[in-house]
Amino acid sequence: MKRITSLATAICTVLLASLLLAQPGHRGPMRCTAAGTPFAALNLTDDQKTKLEDLRLAHQKEMLPLRTELQSKMASLRLLQTEEKPDLKKIDQLIDDTQVIRSKMQKARVRHHLEIRKLLTPEQQKKFDSRMLMAPGKHGMGCSCSGSGKEL
Repeated sequence: MKRITSLATAICTVLLASLLLAQPGHRGPMRCTAAGTPFAALNLTDDQKTKLEDLRLAHQKEMLPLRTELQSKMASLRLLQTEEKPDLKKIDQLIDDTQVIRSKMQKARVRHHLEIRKLLTPEQQKKFDSRMLMAPGKHGMGCSCSGSGKEL
């Protein structure tokens, strides 16, 4: 019983800390305002900006439970690894579980990227694509947006 209580406390602590330490505007390469880099270079119409904001919100709603689940699994993994007698089968299963979640997250990011791309004109798509190709691994969309609260 003590072990379950300790595990639950650790998971809650990790989740609470992640929520408190979250800083808008610095969570990843695709999270900039429509008015900020890199979307400003695309000269988006008001309609495109509105649709981008809708896509961003839907994407955030999709990603939040996945991030929470991943954080929980990672906290459990850390606890299992520090037990007096670590159970390798449980550890292996948690590692497999985290990879499934990461795969879902990556697929969601790609779908989100492609949905954004559909909103763009062919000229805007070229600019968008060239930025992605310039910085592999970062989607080429790195930015130095301030924490405006309106991220993409």
